[in-house]
Amino acid sequence: MLTIAIFTRWENQKLLNLIKDLNNQNLKEFEIKIYSDIFFENNKQIIHTEWKNISEKRNIAISECKTSFLFLVDDDNRIYDKDFLQKLIDTYKKINYDKKIISPTIYWRDTEQIQSAWIKFCYLLGKVIVNKKIKWYFRETKWMWWNSLFGKTETFKISKFDEKIWFIREDIDYCYSLREKWVKIFVSKIWINHMERDKNIAEKSFVYGDIFRRKIKNRNIFIQKHWNIFQKIMYWTIWYYLWIIYWQILRKTVEK
Repeated sequence: MLTIAIFTRWENQKLLNLIKDLNNQNLKEFEIKIYSDIFFENNKQIIHTEWKNISEKRNIAISECKTSFLFLVDDDNRIYDKDFLQKLIDTYKKINYDKKIISPTIYWRDTEQIQSAWIKFCYLLGKVIVNKKIKWYFRETKWMWWNSLFGKTETFKISKFDEKIWFIREDIDYCYSLREKWVKIFVSKIWINHMERDKNIAEKSFVYGDIFRRKIKNRNIFIQKHWNIFQKIMYWTIWYYLWIIYWQILRKTVEK
């Protein structure tokens, strides 16, 4: 049995589209649970999360899940392939390793533009680099930007989302925390469409409002938790200050 946990703030058309896509799947043996800030209908599958952040919501979904498999997915996605869930399960079974989590490749909206397939991390720059070429059916990765993950519920419970990190880098931090406990992360060629809203330059660069401060804060927490001593020295003596200067210049440019 599979639980599909969807995270949202309230009832919206994107959420309804995703539910419709899931109900159109050829595989029918699953339940949908919606974690929402606002209780928008009298349905036992709606879990009121009272304005918790996304990391808190995901921890609740993982801890409460009673089925063997769990699929975490954000509400702003579309799934057009009616065999999507079956393909996820089949791919999972093909990977000869017990403790594993898999993610689909993320396409931007209704295009074939890849937002995330698998990523590398440049420690010198403290920067994530997305590789947008798919020449494989699935492959292991250390890092993943993701908006959906699939695996055994017991594997998700090996680690928890850091509730101090949310909105920015919580996905990468969770993957890294799993890997530190010998869980392997795989990305599959199976695709999902990310129907995110239009964003201006400031939003895309995370330099608007309080997001600028939060991005720096989350990066610092992440590095303190996971990097080795050499990487930390490089970051705190050089790259931290260069990133501050870069973000300040970028913010002033955007504000103009």
